[in-house]
Amino acid sequence: MKIDELEKQLQEDTKCCPINRGWYQELGNDSVHHFQIPIDSIFPPKFHYELPSPEAKMVVHNESGLLEGLSNYIREKTKNIPEIEMGTGVDVVHLKEYTKSGDIQDVKKKFSFLFEIINPFVQEYKEQLSSITDIINSFAEVYQREKNKLPFSFNVIDELHINENGHSRVLAKLLQYKVNDKYTILESFINLLQSKCQCEINIKVDSPDISNERNRIDALIVEKGKYAIIIENKIYWAVDQDSQIDRYVDFVKNSGFILDESGILKNVFVVYLTQDGTKEVSNTSFNEARKKLGWKNDEEQGQFIPVNYKNDILPWLKNDVLPNCTLKEDLLSSGIKQYIDFLEGLLGLRNNQIILMNNMKDFLLEKCSINENDSIAEKIFATERMIQKTNDLQSVLSTYKNQLMSFVNTFCQITDEILKNIFPHGDWRTSDSTAWENGFIQIRSGKWDSLVHLEWYPISQKQLLEDTEYTLVLHVEGNCRYTIGPILQNKLQINKKSSERDINTYFTKAIRAPKPFALMTDDEKYVFLKDVYSDKDVIDIVNKVNNSYDILRDNDINNV
Repeated sequence: MKIDELEKQLQEDTKCCPINRGWYQELGNDSVHHFQIPIDSIFPPKFHYELPSPEAKMVVHNESGLLEGLSNYIREKTKNIPEIEMGTGVDVVHLKEYTKSGDIQDVKKKFSFLFEIINPFVQEYKEQLSSITDIINSFAEVYQREKNKLPFSFNVIDELHINENGHSRVLAKLLQYKVNDKYTILESFINLLQSKCQCEINIKVDSPDISNERNRIDALIVEKGKYAIIIENKIYWAVDQDSQIDRYVDFVKNSGFILDESGILKNVFVVYLTQDGTKEVSNTSFNEARKKLGWKNDEEQGQFIPVNYKNDILPWLKNDVLPNCTLKEDLLSSGIKQYIDFLEGLLGLRNNQIILMNNMKDFLLEKCSINENDSIAEKIFATERMIQKTNDLQSVLSTYKNQLMSFVNTFCQITDEILKNIFPHGDWRTSDSTAWENGFIQIRSGKWDSLVHLEWYPISQKQLLEDTEYTLVLHVEGNCRYTIGPILQNKLQINKKSSERDINTYFTKAIRAPKPFALMTDDEKYVFLKDVYSDKDVIDIVNKVNNSYDILRDNDINNV
């Protein structure tokens, strides 16, 4: 193949990274019309040299969109080289002269020429990134030294490391405060919401039911048939789940609220509570319910109320809630003071944090060669360059981590291979190999609905690296609980366990491995997973799910 010959010659002449054969093979070419070569092994492979099409120009592409600093550095260094043109978008730079892609010698010549121009700048930039690590290490030492000079401080909540559910519980507990038959803090909170809401909030608080985690809603304030306030807490930037807020609104609607003539749920509000207001709700989470809440566009959001801790909750606690605590309520006021202090710490607003950051700013200005006498423009550009470099360093480290995490891809690849051998007509599919970051790896037959699947759960990076005990389950979720679920339970006599996650579990298998999966050799991984999927209990549950679909299909045919 010409591609083999080209790769051999390029590696001999330039010592460059191997050609991306996935790209080449995907196009089915037995020529050199298309190929990619990573710009350097430490950078994400989506930053590469490329011949994108026949008779094209040799280019440097940044398809990752991440390495902005390196892109700008290459553009700056090559702007006066006559053979080079600036690119746009993912095209960083390219040769002015076209390549004769059918001529292997011309391809080699063009690439080698571009490589000899670009590679020295790539190596220079790598050295600059190395200097960033020196700054980071020095920063850590100075930071700790300056931190040790600060007065001792203690906050109970700091030490408890509460999660988003914990913050929701704190908020709900405050809103439950009642004195002289009045929910004064809740009423104050509603006034806060009114200042953020684009529609009128006509709520008279009498006997509110305030709860956490009901139907997985972070916090819910409701008086049946009168009003409901759904609070979705994203203080730690949690990802919006598919149809998450849509489900919450439907749950409230089905508990005693009706649509008015305009199709809007009167007095049902969704509070989207973020850390600083920069996180926006996703369309996948909040879609079907928008019309029900009177959402028209980003400027007219109806009964959807974006609120954040930095600009709303923290000032509200300091200026409205705390001053109205009576002298007798010392536990309440001390708790609120602790929570205010915690939020200030989380948001970097504590006085000692501000002093520390000012000291560290001086250190960084010196390390980044930014002088107080420089113009504002010079300071901004120097700061931007440093930010780009630190972001690029993060991309490098992420690339390295992904290389180390290849065992997750191996987990999925071996699973697909084994299951296709055991169940040759199943068209087995494993969830995207990044799913483990959310705590699971799902596996299903092509005959099954996506909501019916075997699942390794819970599973995490720590477990794959350290633990030797895993769990394989069969989950039946969503509407499938009412189709396949009853067949599994009633006709096939399989017991189920329900969970708060809108999931029924019909099978659980505890798996013990000889060593953590990540530490196994490829052969050991294959043997381990083959033993799991060949287990008679696993085979039995797969066959029973297949039988359930056969029964469901036969019922559908008989009902026609």
